[in-house]
Amino acid sequence: MCTTGYHKGLKVLFKNRDKQTETDEEILTDNGIIACRTKGDSYYSWGLNMFGCAFVSTAVNSPKWTSLIYENKLREAASLYEAENRALFIPTEVVSKTLPEVKTVRQWVDALTDTHRLSRGYNILVCDPQNAFHVEMYRDNISVRDVTQSLTVTNHFQSLKAGPAAEDDYPSSFRRLRYGNEHLPGVQSTPGILEMMKPSMPARQREIWRSAPFKTISSAVIDVTNGIVYYSRALEQEYLLFKIRYQNKL
Repeated sequence: MCTTGYHKGLKVLFKNRDKQTETDEEILTDNGIIACRTKGDSYYSWGLNMFGCAFVSTAVNSPKWTSLIYENKLREAASLYEAENRALFIPTEVVSKTLPEVKTVRQWVDALTDTHRLSRGYNILVCDPQNAFHVEMYRDNISVRDVTQSLTVTNHFQSLKAGPAAEDDYPSSFRRLRYGNEHLPGVQSTPGILEMMKPSMPARQREIWRSAPFKTISSAVIDVTNGIVYYSRALEQEYLLFKIRYQNKL
């Protein structure tokens, strides 16, 4: 349950990751990639490779499941989640598996559109130095949009007819989308993105850094132009800096 987005002018992807359960993340910095995943998982939450290809993702679940989480009916929510997602694959597994080798994000788009498998609900933003795309997937439905301007993406679709369709279905998702749409146009530098996603002012922190029932567990900002990832696990923690050496000058 995350807030993601892309700054077109800066070629920067960003993601605040929110989880309803305790989650231990790990950062991988080998095999020509920088990537983040939950320990034990086979797929990444976000990643950047040595060719300048990067992605962030966010799940889209049903309004009923989200409502059960907010009502603290966790056993019912777990049963519903299992029923709704049975036999559906996680599309970020495709992106994660090929992260070390893709040289353009069009390869990712082609792989996702050619899976011929039923997908869980996901928003995926992919970019390289030349292109950026917003991919929406649910079951056998897929939407691919060329990103021509900066945008924010949260936990509902903007094209597909599935998941939360109105603010009452998932108020936080729509509020975080408005937050991004309000602040992103005024950002002119990567430090501005860092401040937007992990604000220093308490009033703005409450708009984007979540506490319950979904808790923000980390913030990542991927500067594709310079091959730098900024990563933090807490509001009070400074961003750590990870840098990748590109195979060829971008």
